[in-house]
Amino acid sequence: MRAYLLPCLLLLPLTAFAADDHDHHAHDHAHSHEHAHEHEHEHEHEHGALGAHEHGAAELDVALENNELTLALDSPAVNFLGFEHAPGTPEEQGKAADVRMMLERPLEWLGLAEAAGCEVIEQSIQGQAIGLGHPGYGERSAQPAAEQDGHSDLEASYRLKCQAPDALDGLDLRALFAKYSGLERLQVQFVGPDGQAGAELTPSQPRLSF
Repeated sequence: MRAYLLPCLLLLPLTAFAADDHDHHAHDHAHSHEHAHEHEHEHEHEHGALGAHEHGAAELDVALENNELTLALDSPAVNFLGFEHAPGTPEEQGKAADVRMMLERPLEWLGLAEAAGCEVIEQSIQGQAIGLGHPGYGERSAQPAAEQDGHSDLEASYRLKCQAPDALDGLDLRALFAKYSGLERLQVQFVGPDGQAGAELTPSQPRLSF
């Protein structure tokens, strides 16, 4: 009887250790999976925040290389129109025509120094609310601006040639903010020969210096 109990007693610690080791590995696996899930969730949240369709906010990317100035504007249509669907009523059609005309004339609202002698040599304007692929200078694109979950964006890109690029000292968008109250802030990123600059422009702070 004693000879039988001895092997059993010797096996008990080993069995308990094996069970404890299994539980420990299971806990570590669950913890690692939970940590990875949380990291993935945080990454998706950050990515989603950067690309969010946010009313009142817009983005403008600007680059200066030699004597060429390029700009790309991306904004929810509601910031300029007050609506995001295709215009239906005469009033909505009038607003769409007004915004389209504004986007076709960037030199009237960019606030560039006149001494720089800049002129538009190519532009592209898109947005369902003002007519997709609306004609501009240079090549035309038939691809629609971003439209998701009932939202509609306006996208405009420009290429300017400046006779005296050294005279460019910044952007002044006070005219744009004054005319369109739905535009509350504009995130601007600038890349030029002296490096990069960025700022959030608002009606009270409408200027970015290069």
